[in-house]
Amino acid sequence: MNTLKRKYGPAALVTGASSGIGRAFAEELAARDFDLVLVARRGGRLEQIKNDLEARFGISVMPIVQDLTASGAVRRVCEEIQKSGWDIGLLINNAGFGSQGEFDTLDLENELTMVDLACRVPVELTHRLVPGMKQRRRGGIIFVSSVLSQFPSPYMATYAAGKSFEFSFSNSLHGEWKAYGIDVLALLPGTTDTEFFQVAQSQRRISMPKADPRAVARTALRALGKKPFVVHGWSNKVSVFMSRYLLTRWLIGLVRWYMKPRSR
Repeated sequence: MNTLKRKYGPAALVTGASSGIGRAFAEELAARDFDLVLVARRGGRLEQIKNDLEARFGISVMPIVQDLTASGAVRRVCEEIQKSGWDIGLLINNAGFGSQGEFDTLDLENELTMVDLACRVPVELTHRLVPGMKQRRRGGIIFVSSVLSQFPSPYMATYAAGKSFEFSFSNSLHGEWKAYGIDVLALLPGTTDTEFFQVAQSQRRISMPKADPRAVARTALRALGKKPFVVHGWSNKVSVFMSRYLLTRWLIGLVRWYMKPRSR
């Protein structure tokens, strides 16, 4: 049996699993023999992923089509898992999206939904699933944060603030639950080859190389249980390191220049 499954199995739950880093986690975990509960809004994509992973890896996949920001959505997901008798030993809090622009010009409901998905949803999902992990004295939780969690990000203020919450929340839980055999990790990717930039309508002045989502997922799975957070990619590691030593006003100015949309 794969060592990761032996430690955290038999099943993993991945949110935002229909594309990008979420789908990459699904593929990497399927390759490690995990059964999977995959949650996303796009049912057609989830069904395709289910069929593909079951055929390629011989695992079981339960797709749950759900907008996690809807009222009562997280409770319904957990009830469905419980009714089906699935034992979730690994939780990947991945669902999220971004936006770019001057804050007051962005759609308010969209910004509030972003906060909900980055803050309330992972808090509730983790709170509902961790009692079972505590009882079994084993478990793993990964929060997909961002390098933007480490410094102010003009023109992506709401997104960066939400990722800062996930980073802080994850690190705090890492300290709380180590004694129960539960490993908690914050993953800090940078620019990744996903649909994020189309959804965010990002128009940055400088285009950065995009990381492979599966490489990002592998970075997290290798680090889980070894450290409280991990940064993917050397350029991102340098950015996080530098953020510790630059004066805040310099850092804000630098990121403002980088993030400022080309049209401005």
